[in-house]
Amino acid sequence: MTIQSFISAMCLGLILSACGPAHTDNQSQEQDAVRVRTLSIQESETRRSVVSSGTLTTENETLLSFKTGGVIKRIFVKDGDVIRKGQLLAALDTVEIEAIVQQAQAGYAKAKRDLNRVKALFADSVATLEQLQNAATGCDIAEHELTIACYNRRYSEIRAVADGTVLKKMATEGQMAGPGMPIVQTNGTGRGHWIIKAGVCDEDWAAIRVGDSAAVCLGAYGDLEMTGSVSGKSTAVDPASGTFTVDIQVNPHSHIPFASGMFGRVTIATRSHARGWNIPHEAVMEGSGKTGYVFVPSENGTRVRKLLITIASMNDNSVCVSEGLDNVPSVIVIGTPYLKENSLISIIQ
Repeated sequence: MTIQSFISAMCLGLILSACGPAHTDNQSQEQDAVRVRTLSIQESETRRSVVSSGTLTTENETLLSFKTGGVIKRIFVKDGDVIRKGQLLAALDTVEIEAIVQQAQAGYAKAKRDLNRVKALFADSVATLEQLQNAATGCDIAEHELTIACYNRRYSEIRAVADGTVLKKMATEGQMAGPGMPIVQTNGTGRGHWIIKAGVCDEDWAAIRVGDSAAVCLGAYGDLEMTGSVSGKSTAVDPASGTFTVDIQVNPHSHIPFASGMFGRVTIATRSHARGWNIPHEAVMEGSGKTGYVFVPSENGTRVRKLLITIASMNDNSVCVSEGLDNVPSVIVIGTPYLKENSLISIIQ
């Protein structure tokens, strides 16, 4: 081998050895890249949807209470019991109330005797007209007091005002009940429309109008969807939940039985429109309230950017984004759980 041939072989080896690592590095980067799939998006005007949930009941829920205060002697029903109109549900211990009635009866009897006596004296010109009028007034007052006592005795027990169901027993036997204190909560099954009471935030409450259409799914019947509409809105926040209540009247299927207390999910299609982007649920990461994150390809398509978005509403099919996707042509919809800011990606078709 000549010196020139040896030098040529050495140069070739150096060139090959220099090219080798670069080729390996490229292969390593390709292997580290996360395979993702993207979806093209475009800003458009969308109809805002509100998703919520609640329990099924009738529009004629009633809180039943005693007219007067006293010790509860008996409660004859429990949660879930079916009741009939006029059925006795609860009763007070009436020892005190009966004593008041008897006292009023005795007072009325005495007032009548006094009136009759004064009438006789007035006829004999012994009593004056004023004395007769006072006796008549006293008799009237005693009669009214007896009427009040008998009325209070009548409402010392609670009876069902209609056929229905006991939703909740709110007191126990032996408890001291004040006048008007709720004892039993009932509804009138079959007398009113079935409704779902759903809680919504103030922003959603403002977007919802009475008459907006709704899709309803009851947990007991899986994915079976029923139609409904918004029949009412509360005008004050519920202090227990911190949300506003919206009533959705449900149009039931004729062959499906309903029961008070069933859990239901509602999607309300409001008449409010807003500009935004509709993206699949799987594109949103780390959602919290009205915010979340999405991954989008970089300009050269080899890495990703993580963007903060504002969520306007959600439904079964998509998420409506109101802010954060300006000038973004596409979002990543497959492979997002394996990504972080500036991750290498390989876009698949």
